[in-house]
Amino acid sequence: MPPRRPVRERKANNYAANQFADLDAILGEVADISDGVSIEEEYDDEDFAVTAIAEEEADPDDEVLSEVAPTDEEEGGEGEADEQLGDISIAGSEDEAEGGAGTGRPSRVGRPERQREVKDIGKLPIFDERGSRPLTGRDYQYTRGIPEVHHMGGKETRLLYSIGPGTEDVIAHIKDRDIWDLEPALPTRQPQTDGTNGLSYSHFYPEEKRKKEVEEGWKWFDAVGCQAFSEHQSIVKLSPDEGEKLLPFSRAPEMAFIEGPIGEQKLFHLAPNSSVNIKEAWSTDPKARRGTEAWVINCGAEITSLQWIPNQPGLSQYLCVVVNPKEYDEPEERDYENSLGFVPNKAFRTCAQIWEFKRLPCPEGQGSRPDYTHPPVLRFVLSWDWGEVRWIKWCPVPRKLDTELQDGAIHLGLMGGVWADGKLRVLEVAITPDLTSPITYQHYSAAAFEARPPNTIITCLTWISPTQIGAGTAIGTVGIWDLERALAAKPTTANPIPWFYHTVQTSFILNISASYPSRPTFLTTLGIDGHTRLTNILHPTCDSAYAPRVRVAQRPLAWHDVCQCSLSTEENFDLRAHLLRLFWRTGMLARFGGLATDIAVSPVHPFVLASTVDGTVFAMNPMRRIREHKTRSWQQMWFSAEWRRGVGELAYEADADGDVEMRDDADDPPAAEPSPATANSHNQPDPASTHGAPLVRFMLGYKLQKSILDQDSRPNNTKEGVLFTTVHEPKTAVTQVDWNPNLCCGTWAAAGMGSGLLRVEDIGLD
Repeated sequence: MPPRRPVRERKANNYAANQFADLDAILGEVADISDGVSIEEEYDDEDFAVTAIAEEEADPDDEVLSEVAPTDEEEGGEGEADEQLGDISIAGSEDEAEGGAGTGRPSRVGRPERQREVKDIGKLPIFDERGSRPLTGRDYQYTRGIPEVHHMGGKETRLLYSIGPGTEDVIAHIKDRDIWDLEPALPTRQPQTDGTNGLSYSHFYPEEKRKKEVEEGWKWFDAVGCQAFSEHQSIVKLSPDEGEKLLPFSRAPEMAFIEGPIGEQKLFHLAPNSSVNIKEAWSTDPKARRGTEAWVINCGAEITSLQWIPNQPGLSQYLCVVVNPKEYDEPEERDYENSLGFVPNKAFRTCAQIWEFKRLPCPEGQGSRPDYTHPPVLRFVLSWDWGEVRWIKWCPVPRKLDTELQDGAIHLGLMGGVWADGKLRVLEVAITPDLTSPITYQHYSAAAFEARPPNTIITCLTWISPTQIGAGTAIGTVGIWDLERALAAKPTTANPIPWFYHTVQTSFILNISASYPSRPTFLTTLGIDGHTRLTNILHPTCDSAYAPRVRVAQRPLAWHDVCQCSLSTEENFDLRAHLLRLFWRTGMLARFGGLATDIAVSPVHPFVLASTVDGTVFAMNPMRRIREHKTRSWQQMWFSAEWRRGVGELAYEADADGDVEMRDDADDPPAAEPSPATANSHNQPDPASTHGAPLVRFMLGYKLQKSILDQDSRPNNTKEGVLFTTVHEPKTAVTQVDWNPNLCCGTWAAAGMGSGLLRVEDIGLD
């Protein structure tokens, strides 16, 4: 029997070959670049393979090592070869220095000392640009910069990989954790004596940064923007008779809803453009939450866009509402020649409603309650001739606004929007109230800034800074425009060219969100093919990451600044989070009973609102679940709304053979015009008339519950590989939700529904 060979003399088996040999070969080629050639000269922006840093400057670590390491004379000196081998002894073991084909690792002999800086990069996993494992023969491979992180490691390791090693980031994370980590699902109006709870801005967005944006961020508007908007933005005042034709109130039916304790629910009737306080519905229930009050408003049609206007510290709060303008129109003949989602649509006159809510005075830094002695009123109506409104977003950057200007106008700020004609526009909204009418109608015939890239249309938008606004397109590109430069150019009516225009998705972009305010250079885009991508606009080609693909692409997308993550939804009714540094991973936060329609986050607290197609709205705090993956997060159902058709109004019809055919064009039966005395009455009406009209039922008082995210709790909606979901009535869905972004009213929440009802309530805790 031959003698056993020593371990050091054995050759490595094939299965022990280094899986990062290709990466080392690339590093070896880059390390051979001469000192006189820079990386910028050798590679352009498209070549973003993992490379070593070649600089002419001396590394401070090299100076320290030169003082500690022995010289050639002290070692006995072997000449230049020993210099090179001395570097290898630092980089790895003796086996790595010997190299050879048997070890699966190329020899390190002959590499410069700068190679020592990237010696540990071989320990990191490498992928292709989509995040998959590299294929054979790939020329370029990517590294994420950190090792794979699953459910291993302690809290310190997870904190390092999720938040980062920066001292300012760790401090901000700890401060936010100490304030809100123990709150389960709803915010509180006042802070505790120990500094916990309450309302405040994220510590990732410190006070000095906010002050700087307030003082310096809007200097461009005083220098260029104010004059440009006044000169090139055309505004016409409309008479009340002209303005009323824009609103759906003349054709909208009366809406009826019931609310209250089980067995004692009261019936309310709401005429269009009217509101009611639901306090009386709960007055007979001794177990009802103290001060259960909320406003329910009939906006006339399905609510398609909803947003509180920021930078309003006064006693008046404004809510911008957009409804479906074609809900009561005759269905148009379908255009089969053009794809309406990818081409400009027909332009017609539409509008946006701005409702005014009053609040009670409160000390600075505390949340205020709504003033229920003053009912909400429709204060302003903004109209235009650019077609249906697809998106509306008000600029969220803090700003000192003179609520009442010298000429008596009310300044609301900058409003960005996307219309059906495929253009992105920015409007400066300052309204002078009409003293002769309770509603002021203001028509915009021309915008100072409007843009549309060639051969496509704008599909979504996001604010990045006071001067930068970004938008996604139908062909997967993202453009960013500089408002200061565009408004200062002559003429301003021309289509401005974006300073940033890159392809980030393969097709239609459903939604885009900037990581404002702490990381505004990172954009998250959601494609119609189910891919979610994070892109750094400073390096869009090489600095990007993909999240796991979803099978059913959905529109909700939001940036959560306190948790430093992007929130989205998936087809399993889950709310998921993608941390900025671990974007390729998916963290499940909550599970709903239906597909989500909207997500709302707040700049003054970490709580999240989510609405679904089954008529429910959930609130939750994702902080603890993101920090500790084994923790089950709490979910609080704010309310559930169920809409039903009128009796006799069937959603299907049977033919002579008995076959049932669903009908989706059944309109609501015409309702009689209510008298002023009974427009908002909750008296018991005639049962026959009640059953014949559509009805909405509100359910409140749900218990706080822990979310269950295991496999058994998933909805059983797959059969033979096909995904099945429940189809709810369109008017049952809660289509839009939003938190009030103003610090004084941060606990106010608004929810718009497919039935046209709008619910506004202060859901904060004492």
